[in-house]
Order: sequence, then structure tokens, then C-alpha cells
Amino acid sequence: MALFSGVSIALIDPVLELLFFGEQDTAVAGAEVKLNINSIKHTAIYLVSDVLKAEGLRGALLIFILIIVGLNLLGNAFRYLSNVFMARLRTKSIYDFRKDVMDSLLSKQLSFIDKQRKGDLITKVTIDVDEVDRSIVSSMHAIFKNPFQMGLFLTFMLQYSASLTGIIFLILPISAIVISYIGKSLRKNARDGQDALSKMIGTLEESVGGMRVIKAFGAEGYIGSIFNRFSNSYRRLFNKQLLKIYLAGPFSETSGVIAIAFVLWFGGNLVFEGKLEPTGFMTYIFMFFQTIQPAKEFSSSFSKVNKGIASGERVFALMDEEVHIKDTSDSKELESFEESIRFEDVSFQYEKDPVLQGVTFELKKGGFYALVGPSGCGKSTSIELLLRFYDAVKGRIAIDGVDIKDYKVSSLRDKMAIVTQDPILFNDTVGKNISFGVQEASQDEVVEAAKVANAHEFIQALPNGYDTEIGDRGILLSGGQRQRLSIARAVLKGAPILLLDEATSSLDAESEREVQKALDKVMKTKTSLVVAHRLSTIQHADCIYVMNHGKVIEKGTHTELLETQGLYWKLSEIQKLNS
Repeated sequence: MALFSGVSIALIDPVLELLFFGEQDTAVAGAEVKLNINSIKHTAIYLVSDVLKAEGLRGALLIFILIIVGLNLLGNAFRYLSNVFMARLRTKSIYDFRKDVMDSLLSKQLSFIDKQRKGDLITKVTIDVDEVDRSIVSSMHAIFKNPFQMGLFLTFMLQYSASLTGIIFLILPISAIVISYIGKSLRKNARDGQDALSKMIGTLEESVGGMRVIKAFGAEGYIGSIFNRFSNSYRRLFNKQLLKIYLAGPFSETSGVIAIAFVLWFGGNLVFEGKLEPTGFMTYIFMFFQTIQPAKEFSSSFSKVNKGIASGERVFALMDEEVHIKDTSDSKELESFEESIRFEDVSFQYEKDPVLQGVTFELKKGGFYALVGPSGCGKSTSIELLLRFYDAVKGRIAIDGVDIKDYKVSSLRDKMAIVTQDPILFNDTVGKNISFGVQEASQDEVVEAAKVANAHEFIQALPNGYDTEIGDRGILLSGGQRQRLSIARAVLKGAPILLLDEATSSLDAESEREVQKALDKVMKTKTSLVVAHRLSTIQHADCIYVMNHGKVIEKGTHTELLETQGLYWKLSEIQKLNS
């Protein structure tokens, strides 16, 4: 594109000579064609020399015009091809980038995710990646294309007048330095702006999720003021960004006008002194105008790039965060669960305060086990350690005598299914929620899992049965229905180890009864570990481990623990009084 555009502009010189001076005897037969002004001019005149003799100046002028138009058409055809190539490169590179960012986020351990603002993570995966696209990838065209175009025209301009072109080389770098400085100062504003935007999106996300609480407590004004504060902060920072971006354009325009003024003054004097032909000077002016726009685009691209770098830094900070819970080269598959799960002197802490202190207990295959105790004693944490959401600080957890850290994470979690107190469902159909994580499951398998979970009847009563959309986090279903879908999901997974983290504690009596029936059926064929507050749900456990202050202080069956009249007995008496 640059080549055809450059040659078409260079042909203006012989056209002007024909117009102003008539027929010139400058055609050179058999001359070697080179990429310089004289060669292009003489070759062009030679090519139309026959027309010049036969048709005169008018015929030669027409041929020149057709050649210039033809070259311009070819140049624009290549421009279109370059745009097509860049469009594909741009969309594919951003797709790959966003995929890598999401894959990186999914690979992070919960200890990292828990410390992040949701709005910040959402902003990085969506808006920051889009900013990289708008600012960096979209500028690649100008950064790669324009130097070729500028280089070709400057080469021709040097051939017309080295001294005149030297003046341009002095003026344009000054402009580039100033614009570069503006771009660097823009980077900090852009980074702060993206941080403010992430806080605003985080507030929005929390507001939508907690709308019932906001309305119930009449906190619309309070939440609105928080959102407006972050929104106003983003407005101020974005305004600063725009002012700096808009400053680059006028400065570049003014630099171009100043450069034109110098060219006209010094070039005009060269013409007056006979050191530069008038037609050559006019062609020089055409070429100079062709370098100004690419130079502006090139310099403004660096301002955009600096804005994109700020977003890129935020995204790469997320991607570069080290993943601690991951497979090693020696990790092996957990093919099957055959004997037992053992917690051996396990200690753990989230920050400074210990959560578990030297916890030891065993779960034998096929057994029903329970963890009970006051809130905050480490029951749910034990389950999260077993799933390797976190790793123990001291001690080890072993399955069939092998430390779970020696197993591949995916194969370890593949042997476990979990049902939590707050069922995590997705804004999809009932069927898709049941088959979540088991995408190859058939419709018959989904229905069978729902029947085991006592969910089939209420699902059939829904407007579209298993194809019914259940809303964000399953908001269109009752608590008991949501929990039974979670159980159906655990059933369909078919894992030999079932983890129940207070699965019925938030349900009313009727819903609890239905859910407990479903759980009882499922637990018959599993090794079950149940975290429970309601002791009535674990009275038939093979062994109950009582925890307090991060330690196992009692163990035994329901009857044995009542006889000791320890903490378990106290908890049982309290629940009797409250019932």
C-alpha cells in the first residue's frame, strides 16, 4: 500500500512538467527502474512517449492520470487487505487474551479469590481487556503500517532536498517527545480510573445481589451514595484522561502547521535560488502532506498505547499471581477410594489466628461421619482442606495412606461431591444445573438423579420442566427446591465421597424433611462427612467428632457422647430447649 501510494504521488512531478513546460526530452529507453524520483519520472515519461508523439500533451496527460488512478486503486486494495488481516488478528488476539485471563482466574486458589473485590475481577476480565483491545491492539495497524509509509515518502523527499527534509527531522521529534510525555502521564490516570471503575462495578454487583436487603432496610439512599461516590471519582479521573488525550491532537496539529510553514519558507527560497524546481517543490509539498497524517496517527497511537498499558498491567497482575495449589510433575491420579481418609495432626490458619490446631480423625470407606461444634470451630474449614481449596499449614490429610497433595487436584476433587448450606446454582435451566460438571450426562441420567434427590415431582410441575430457567442463583425456586437440585447434582456426579456442609440448617421443617429424605437415600452408598448444627440429622452417624476452638475434643456415637455429658451433651440440651 505504501509503495503504490508513494509512486502515485511521485508521478505528480512529470504531470506538472507536462502542464507547465510542455513536452520535455527526458524519456530514457531501457533505463533501469529504481526507487528514486528521477528514475520514476523518466520511466513514466518514457512509457507515455509514444502517446505523447501521437496524441500530444492531452493524450499523455490522460495516460498519466489513468496510471495515477490505477496505482491509487491498487494501493487502496492493499489497504483493504491489510485492514482485513488486522481485523482478524485483532479479534483473535483479544479472544485468546480474554480466554487466557479467564483460565488464569479459574486456576487461582480460593485464598486469592476471597481477598479480591468481585467488581475488580469482573473489570479486569471484561473492561480492562477491552481497553487493551481499543488502545493497544487497535494501534498496531498505525504502529506497523505508518513507518513504512513515512519512510518511503521521506526517502523521496530526501532525494528532492536533503536540507529541506532535515528541517522536518528536527521539528517532528520534538512533537513526538512532547506527545510521548503526555502519554506517560496518561498511564497513571488510566490505572487509577480503572480502579475507580472496578469499585463502581463491585458496588453495582453487590447491590443487584442484595436488593431485597437494601429495600427491606430502606438503604436505597445509602447504597446510591456509595455508588455515586465511586462513579464521581471515575468521572473525574476519566475527565483528566480525556483532557490529556484531546491535548495530544491539537499539539500534533500545531506541530504539523509549524512544520509546513518552515517547509514553505525554506522550500520557497530554494526555488527562488534555483536549487529546487517548482514542479519538484509542489510534489514535495504533496509528499509532505502524506507524511503528516501517518505521523499524527503514529504519535497518537503511543498515547493510546500508554492508556492500554495501564489496563494491561492490571490484567497481568492478576495473571502473574502465583498459584500455590496445583499439580506437580510427580502428581498421580487418584484412581479410586478404597480404605480411608485421615486427618493427621492438621493445623491451619487464614491470616494470624489459628483455625485448626492439631486435628486428627479418620473416615473409613462406606461410613457416615459428622463434625459438630460451635460456629467458627473449624468444621467447614476441614471440608475445604479436604477439597484442597486450601492447604494445611501443618500435618497432612491422607487418602488411602497417600497425602492428598501427591494426587492431581482434578482427580482428587473428582472423587468428592459437596452440598453446601447456601446452594450455588447458575442462571440456566434446571437440567443444566443438575448436569453441571458432567456435561456428557444423558437426559435419563439427569431425571434419575432428580428422582433420587426427591426433586423430580416439583421439577415436572415447573412451566418447562427440566428446561425451566431458574434465574440468578436459582432465585425463582424455594430454598428446599434449590437444595434438592444441589443434591441431584451431587448424585449425578457419582463421586464415592459425599461432603455435606450444613445442607439443611437454613431450611424450614417441611423442606428439611424432604431434603433429609433425599440425603438419607444418597448416603447409603457413599462415604459421608456431614457438618451439622442440628444434631437430630446425625444421630445415626457411625462416629461424631466434636470440635471446639479448632480441636477435636470428643468423639463417639450419639449415645456414647450423650453419656459423657460433655460439649455434645450441652449442645443437645440447648437444642431441646429451643425446639
